[in-house]
This record gives sequence, C-alpha cells and structure tokens, in this order.
Amino acid sequence: MLYIENKKLKDGAIASYLRVIGHRQNDNPTHWRWGFNWEEKIDGEWKGRSIGSVPVGAIALVRSMQNEGASLEKIIGFICRAKSKKS
Repeated sequence: MLYIENKKLKDGAIASYLRVIGHRQNDNPTHWRWGFNWEEKIDGEWKGRSIGSVPVGAIALVRSMQNEGASLEKIIGFICRAKSKKS
C-alpha cells in the first residue's frame, strides 16, 4: 500500500510526499523532504533565507549545480522555475 503525506506550503499549495515507513535511505531523494536554505548579510547581520520545498525531480540538478560552483542566484532561479513547472 502506498502512503502519501500532504503538506500545505506557505503559498497555500499542497505538496504530496511519499510517506516512508521504516528505514530511510540516505541516497533516495523520495525518502526526504527537500528545501533550499542560505544566509545573506543584510544591514550587517546574517539572515537565514529559504525557498521551501524543492521538487524531487530537481534535486540531482541542484546538487550538480552546487558541485560545479554555480552562483546562488542561478540555483535559486532554477529551483523557482522547477517549482513553477510542477504546478
């Protein structure tokens, strides 16, 4: 039997995740919720920022972009486009 867990996002959209019962595999992206977080210095203080959920299909490309040294702006832009395609 397949279990789905629905989570309401800040923008009101509902994201569905497979519910993992038992052991989660570290290298299986469907066993985790993925978000993207970073810190920015604003008015001399570091502030935490977040995009929120990242579509599972975009995870491999985000990791690749990070490993290749892509800029934060490019990664954020890619995630935002991936999220808009999901809708």
